[in-house]
Amino acid sequence: MNPETRRLILVTPDSIEHTREIFELLLGENLKGRKEFIESDGYRYLDLADIS
Repeated sequence: MNPETRRLILVTPDSIEHTREIFELLLGENLKGRKEFIESDGYRYLDLADIS
């Protein structure tokens, strides 16, 4: 990340349990579950992706 443009923001999740489940799904060892999630729901997050 470019030190000139990066920023630190405070994130306050609405549901701690849901946040934990998503972190586990996306960063955990369940590769099959992660792939299934990306295939079925990934399109919802394309506008948020910084792929420039």
